[in-house]
Amino acid sequence: MRKCDLCDKKTNIGRNRSHAQNRSSRTFRANIQKITLLINGKKLCGKFCTKCIKRLKLDMKDKKLEDKKAKTKVTAKVGKKQESKKVESKKK
Repeated sequence: MRKCDLCDKKTNIGRNRSHAQNRSSRTFRANIQKITLLINGKKLCGKFCTKCIKRLKLDMKDKKLEDKKAKTKVTAKVGKKQESKKVESKKK
């Protein structure tokens, strides 16, 4: 049976309906992929549905962006302080 290790999404059972309203049983299978992720330098192997894979990739991307933004904020503050000192010296 297919099952996501993260969200526990698995195969569901349903029915097909034809134009003549005939019923036939069918299964809705989760799109499970076996992948290996690097999180904080550690390998994480598992079977994940594609929705969870997409969410994990976005979370990792957002975390990288937050780290970059934090670094740029620090450099931007330093840059503004230097600019303000230059303006004051010109006024004197």
